Amino acid sequence: MAIIVNCLLVSTMYGNTILLPLLIQNVMGKSAFISGLVILPGAISTGILSPWSGCLFDKVPIRRMATFDLFGTAMQAFIGVHNGAVFAAFWQWVRQVGIVSMLIPLQTEALAILPQEELPDGVATFSTT
Repeated sequence: MAIIVNCLLVSTMYGNTILLPLLIQNVMGKSAFISGLVILPGAISTGILSPWSGCLFDKVPIRRMATFDLFGTAMQAFIGVHNGAVFAAFWQWVRQVGIVSMLIPLQTEALAILPQEELPDGVATFSTT
């Protein structure tokens, strides 16, 4: 189940980083520079939060982290031609923080059932999948 959830999270994360710049450039008529700036806060948050998401998992229930992602995803449905790039950047950031806070704990939970000697193979399989 963790592999399926991981695949969904990662595919939506990558899909969002492809589709959002296309929306900003082709529909909103903004430059590639502006579309890059829209993605930048989420990318920076990913780099900062990735090492800390495991510690966050120990203190915050996974449902709260999932709610953060779901709320950000729901609000992205309202991004359109009349919204500004700041609106898109904010909800991209909210969603990215939610996703990043779930990815590492998800892998930890998935691999917790493996015996110690099978852990390297489990990590490789999980990451490859």
